[in-house]
Amino acid sequence: MMEPSARKWLLHLLADRVLFDEPMARHTSLRIGGPADALAFPSTVDQLIRLVCWTREKGLPLTVLGDGTNVLVTDKGIRGVTVGLQAIATPVRLTPDNRGGVLVSAHAGVQTRRICATALKKGLEGMNFALGIPGTLGGAIRMNAGTSTGQMADVLAALTVLTPSGQARRYPRWMLEAGYRELVLPLKGPFVILEAEIRLRPASRRKLYDEARRLMRKRVASQPTWKPSAGCFFKNPAPDKPAGMLIDQAGLKGAAVGDARVSRRHANFIFNAGKATAGQVLELAEQIRRAVRRSFGIILEPEVKIIGET
Repeated sequence: MMEPSARKWLLHLLADRVLFDEPMARHTSLRIGGPADALAFPSTVDQLIRLVCWTREKGLPLTVLGDGTNVLVTDKGIRGVTVGLQAIATPVRLTPDNRGGVLVSAHAGVQTRRICATALKKGLEGMNFALGIPGTLGGAIRMNAGTSTGQMADVLAALTVLTPSGQARRYPRWMLEAGYRELVLPLKGPFVILEAEIRLRPASRRKLYDEARRLMRKRVASQPTWKPSAGCFFKNPAPDKPAGMLIDQAGLKGAAVGDARVSRRHANFIFNAGKATAGQVLELAEQIRRAVRRSFGIILEPEVKIIGET
């Protein structure tokens, strides 16, 4: 339970944009998760800075959620303050750069699909790989989200983050280390992504729309996009050994623990068939890991971020 004085401070700062003991099942794409002590939605960067500095001063854990699309929140929930950035409304800005391209600048809380739509509308090439990837721009960058046709690190030009001390610091792309489903900054301690600059290139609008339609048809045909899930649950061990293929060959398609089930359309998707718990998802994930290791000697690593008290 959060202390009354802490609740009072948060209410004073955020008014009705803070929820206490809020079930995270209402805020994740898996529709799973126990209560967050406090779920905060600052509406300005100044409020976010004050919130970050206050949690540091009070020694409270701070969790940045993004849009809840690539996470599994545990059944016991999240201690401290959980922050969503979607309420910080800033425009998407387009600026020509000195390389013949266009810099698209946007706040971390902007939906990734909005960046993709802006690029298509303006005839800018580079973001079609992210079509259909849910969530916010900040979450996509933090995870270096991508598909077989590209990843966020390919188009990222610069990143502005909020350090634990409440200072905004800008990092050009060359200072960032991109890995598989992660982006590493030369910064010690936790940070919050504030803004990103994406470098895109002018291209034929007709060509981009044709490519977009083809990619979306393929995505809809191969993934259970209508099911409550967190996307691909495991990282691909290698380009020629996708996790979904290994799980399928290990005989786990359709496997279930309670209402947590492996999709029959794409075996790397675990979805919530009704009232699944985080515990059931984790138990099913462990069954998958054991089966794949037994069959192929490969240890699968989660791509989905597991957050909350265990």
